[in-house]
Amino acid sequence: MITPINQSQYTPNFTARCPEIRDAEWVCRTINHTFPHFSSSKQQVRLINLLKQNRSNINYEKTPQNLTDVYEILESYKPKDKTSKLAKQLLSFKETLERYAIKRFSAESLMGRGNKIFESLYLMERLKFGNCSEMAMIAELILKMNGIQNACCASLNKGLLRTPITEWTDLDHLICVYNKDGSIFTGKPTKHTIFIDPWLNKAGFAKDMERFYRNEFSHFFKLDPDEVFKYEPAYVVELSDFAMAKVKDKYHPFIFKNKSRGFMQGNKKKPQSGD
Repeated sequence: MITPINQSQYTPNFTARCPEIRDAEWVCRTINHTFPHFSSSKQQVRLINLLKQNRSNINYEKTPQNLTDVYEILESYKPKDKTSKLAKQLLSFKETLERYAIKRFSAESLMGRGNKIFESLYLMERLKFGNCSEMAMIAELILKMNGIQNACCASLNKGLLRTPITEWTDLDHLICVYNKDGSIFTGKPTKHTIFIDPWLNKAGFAKDMERFYRNEFSHFFKLDPDEVFKYEPAYVVELSDFAMAKVKDKYHPFIFKNKSRGFMQGNKKKPQSGD
């Protein structure tokens, strides 16, 4: 049986000296705490390894790279003995992927096509399912609820330094991004760029997150030494003032409540005598 995941395997210490990073980590913690959920993509590496280890028994040609490839293999898998440990594991995960697809379709149908943020909220809150895309979109929502209007989402890709966008490889991962100097993220990280990755429960400056992705999470992204990360920004949360007011009224945990300073801001200067 696949065990539901209520939080990521990574646990930030929330003691970063930079207030923006501390607040970005708060966003990750808030999402995971508010919406305990199951993430099928967190099982991707384990399942791909299981398929590779049992290739002679499963009989497939294309080496799986993502969950779409995994599902195609599982869909054609016809075990002779459905009571074996391996068969039970694989058939259980196939059912899990199918349930996730059904729930995603249900959320899309109820919330309306194109309404990605409300679809993500419904999927996470009501159906207890969510992967990186839903979590990144909700992170963008939280930032905009707290006044950070230049927040956006960004898909991760990889390629050689000078490769055109048509030759990028999609890494099937979405994060939330913002530039703390107030500028718009155009796809090229700067020293002001901060990545928020609630799926990994981790946030940090772009250069530090890229180092983490390349090294500590290399089993997922698998960059060659001469490849670099590429980003495609996407602005998902575009709500009217009325809709934003309704969201703020419903989702109280998403409002930053530190009275000593503003969200993504340093401590307020204490008034001096004579001020």
